[in-house]
Amino acid sequence: MLKNSSSDHKPTLLVRLDADHHVGLAHAVRVSTLLSLCETAMDIQIVGNTPQADKFFDPGITTFHSSNTLKTADDIAADMILIDHPRIAADEWQTLNDSPYSVIAIDDEGGPVQADMIINGTILDAYHHYPLTAPETEIHCGAEYALINPCFAQNPWQNPADQSLITIIGSGNRARDWALALTAPNGPLAQYAGPKTMIVGAAFPEIAELKNRCTDLNIQLHQGVKQPEMATMLASHQMGLITGGMIVYESLAVGLPVIVFPQEKNLPPEAQFFSREKAIIDLGYEEGMDMTYVHKTLNELAKSQKKRLELSNNAKNLIDGYGMERAAKLIDQFITDRVTTS
Repeated sequence: MLKNSSSDHKPTLLVRLDADHHVGLAHAVRVSTLLSLCETAMDIQIVGNTPQADKFFDPGITTFHSSNTLKTADDIAADMILIDHPRIAADEWQTLNDSPYSVIAIDDEGGPVQADMIINGTILDAYHHYPLTAPETEIHCGAEYALINPCFAQNPWQNPADQSLITIIGSGNRARDWALALTAPNGPLAQYAGPKTMIVGAAFPEIAELKNRCTDLNIQLHQGVKQPEMATMLASHQMGLITGGMIVYESLAVGLPVIVFPQEKNLPPEAQFFSREKAIIDLGYEEGMDMTYVHKTLNELAKSQKKRLELSNNAKNLIDGYGMERAAKLIDQFITDRVTTS
């Protein structure tokens, strides 16, 4: 039951969230979108390292730059806590579990998470195991709950014939290095003949250098694109060259044929799964940094309409794109079940 609950009480939700170049802005994007789809009115506050919170959440939301979630929850008299953070240690999960707060966990990997409800929209069964949870914990896993904005499902791939390529670069140092390798004077994007677009996150650290390279290579560069615009751009390109992470799920929901570089060590198993299902082309964790191999793979996909259609059809069969709406309904019910009238 929520603290301070009454018939006219607007519950206070504390969100534990880091979102920067290293952890990735996608955590902020998905939490803000998820909460915007909830019908329950909430007072939302944020704790953690989220320097660009104002880009994703309403201006009235306060960000507490602290890693002490429970102290912040006490200070603001929170009613519940939502955590979307990949680096919470087992002992911290145990401390949260021992606290009086109801906890919702948004997770991608399984493991020591302890919460009252866990939502994990990743597709691999291997990432769905939570050995420390209590029997009463609500656990919702799989593609049915893939946490992507419904706008991607609502913008199906248009299959243009113009050989247009969209490149999307995620967060982290290897993603940055990949972007610079792709745009080197003799890199794959320098050699690609069709129209080219690139999207990087708002926290991309080498943006000045990248802008200069994209100008030289006639690449349209965009930074910090909002999700509805992103969905439209994905749908209007012939194929994509992207890093791993949630953009893979977003591309699959659109049906865009994509070549994927799983740039972080936790991403290859997922890329391998989608590749086995013939829904993406997987460059591999090491091979993806081989620019000769990237160039060859790009050219092969550009020349094969049959392969692009196969990828697109299989992608849509795996990810329908409405998992976030389902998750929002779960959160609404979670809150309802824990609020009592006075």
